[in-house]
Amino acid sequence: MSKWSREPEPWVTTVTGTVIWKLNKKRAKTELIFAEDDADPWFIHEYTVERKTQKVTSCSVFIAKDIPSIIAFREREGWVIEELSRPSDKLAWLNK
Repeated sequence: MSKWSREPEPWVTTVTGTVIWKLNKKRAKTELIFAEDDADPWFIHEYTVERKTQKVTSCSVFIAKDIPSIIAFREREGWVIEELSRPSDKLAWLNK
């Protein structure tokens, strides 16, 4: 590793925070996991995770107010949502 590169932050390579939703798609090799940031619930992380290895292959961060439209888009693509826990009180309006 170069002296100028550094290890990625833990939230980039591991699912962190409170997992709220999981989206699955028939025959997909990955699943989408949405987790609320514990430090600031205004931010929601979307993780793409390999089903077999549970390895995080990508991570995106969204503002909570955009999540309903993002999930609606994913559902139109054929993803099926599963609610694992409730968003914090601050984000209660996100419930489907």
